[in-house]
Amino acid sequence: MVLFLLISMTGGAQTIFILNDSLSGTTQTICNGVLYDSGGPSGSYQPGDNDTITFCSDSTGCMQLAFVTFDVESSYEHFIVYDGPNTLAPVLS
Repeated sequence: MVLFLLISMTGGAQTIFILNDSLSGTTQTICNGVLYDSGGPSGSYQPGDNDTITFCSDSTGCMQLAFVTFDVESSYEHFIVYDGPNTLAPVLS
């Protein structure tokens, strides 16, 4: 899976997140940032990656996500976006 996700809200410096075991399961309150899979900006993801991260706006504003590069292997890999604080929330994609 290749994942490059741009998260944008109003103001603030851009934060870079590399999704790995230490970041998985956390909640990040941010204004904007870039999310990569465990391979970072130029590497491949690690076999068996299964991570979850929650992003929250640091204001009352909306959150905008831009999927810049995205590639999953059919029937083997999944990327799910939820509209809420956890995996019990409604699925957006």
